[in-house]
Amino acid sequence: MLEKKGSKVKSVGIFLKDNDSKAVEFAINVCAFFDEHQVKVYCPSNFKRDLRKTNSHFVKPENIPSLVDLILVLGGDGTFLHAAGYMSQVSKPMIGIHIGYLGFLTEVQADEALNYLRDCIDGNYVYKMRSTLSGEVIRSGKKIEIFALNDIVITKSASKRIIEVEMKYN
Repeated sequence: MLEKKGSKVKSVGIFLKDNDSKAVEFAINVCAFFDEHQVKVYCPSNFKRDLRKTNSHFVKPENIPSLVDLILVLGGDGTFLHAAGYMSQVSKPMIGIHIGYLGFLTEVQADEALNYLRDCIDGNYVYKMRSTLSGEVIRSGKKIEIFALNDIVITKSASKRIIEVEMKYN
């Protein structure tokens, strides 16, 4: 896995777990922290009500990666994988702050987060370039594109039928 030195952070995109009061409370504190350090914050528009007292900019989640220097994910691995789905066209560092149940991908603990983020603002961080997967499913003549960070799972459906699988590796 390739490691790269990070650069100073002037804008951050925050993705957080839906319907999680701990994640919302943590996001409010992190937004205040970034505001103190003159870092612009972009959040998904569906969190406008929860984060209305912050100075965040609210945009469609798919637009966030192209607007920011760093992606911050507040939650667990499910939230991290969900946010990674928006990264298929843009390569930006992602930091997972562990607030959820599973934390294999969200490596930073909540109580360490502000010190870690202070280093990020100053450009004192290293990040790993991870491999990603893409795939497509053709169902009833309709193509569905898939982007994945860890794996793509092929399972059987309720009806027994033969499937065709083609794999390419770049």
